[in-house]
Amino acid sequence: MILKNWLNNWNESIKEWSKEPHEFYNRDIFSTIYSGKDNQALVPNALLEPYFGNPFKNSCVILNLNPGQVIGELQDMHTGSFVKLGNAINDYQNFAEKFPYLDTFSDNLGGTWWQHRNQWINRLVEIKTGSSSNLNPFALEICYWHSKSWAKLNLNKKECKQYLQELMLIAEEANKHSELKVITSVGKLYCKIFELLGYEKIIEVNNKNFTEFGLTYPLNKELKPKDRTFSLFKSPTGTLVYNTWHTGGNKQPSDDWAEIEKFVITY
Repeated sequence: MILKNWLNNWNESIKEWSKEPHEFYNRDIFSTIYSGKDNQALVPNALLEPYFGNPFKNSCVILNLNPGQVIGELQDMHTGSFVKLGNAINDYQNFAEKFPYLDTFSDNLGGTWWQHRNQWINRLVEIKTGSSSNLNPFALEICYWHSKSWAKLNLNKKECKQYLQELMLIAEEANKHSELKVITSVGKLYCKIFELLGYEKIIEVNNKNFTEFGLTYPLNKELKPKDRTFSLFKSPTGTLVYNTWHTGGNKQPSDDWAEIEKFVITY
């Protein structure tokens, strides 16, 4: 029931947003818990993208900071293909369930980005379950507003913590219907979020301690262990949450990291 109510609420919220985008933004929680100017400012008049995929049937639940920069041909609220062809405003759930970046609208920067992310997700599913997946992931955006780059989430605000707690409940519910049964994330900020929410860190592997676990790290051009960290957390309800990050970006690990990922995600 919690997922159905959440999906229905988003259907109605996006319809409401389309009537007065700037007024909707001014009432929205992200107008108070997010700080960003210029390229980091959130864009009120681009289609909100709170999620993609099917929370009731998915390969994996993956957290994402926000939908990224606006692609006008897709997300313009009046002329974008997501609106005109995808009918995203009138029925966002039906539009999003097909995961358009991996389906009809894959030939663009967003589609390329999600195809690479999905290849990594499928690798994780195969590592953990021993079988390949034919399902799409369920992608849950921390922030559903677009911006060219990310600025700062004010984790010290009480309303921010409450929002994140409620969002992670959605992630945990959708995770029950996933093949991986481990929520995934890429980026250091998630570690701060998980700590804020009282998640237990079960294991962390990085380029300083990997030998303690009998592991081998890929080397950089200077023949030193590459800069990447892998962590496994457990939520207060017992849900496993996987995170990886490297300095200066949020790119998913390449195949070189398969051994490390298998060790951490199955720990």
